[in-house]
Amino acid sequence: EFVQNKAPKVAASDMMPAAWEKDPSHEWCPPGHGDLYPAMLGSGTLDKLLKKGFKYMFVSNSDNLGATMDLKILSYFASTGAPFMMEVAVRTDADKKGGHLAKDKVGGGLLLRESAQC
Repeated sequence: EFVQNKAPKVAASDMMPAAWEKDPSHEWCPPGHGDLYPAMLGSGTLDKLLKKGFKYMFVSNSDNLGATMDLKILSYFASTGAPFMMEVAVRTDADKKGGHLAKDKVGGGLLLRESAQC
């Protein structure tokens, strides 16, 4: 089983780690979209998949149950030799949280940033 990392919740009043004595599991939150890759590397999951011959991976959020892999996009991705590809869409008023594209100040390229990182 693969489990992503977790990050401590912090109190808005003093930015200290939040405490929930009744259920300490509520003191943690998922770290966001970008954690998938370091979590796979740190857990050994990436190495296991590579040793089994996996070359490509399709990832979607758990709240996007309709997501499916498009073989045209996979074929294009494979032909480019790019290390990463992301499908994006224009935001709507309902898209107030979660990850978004940002421009890297150093290299000028695009990166995925969580709202919490702003």
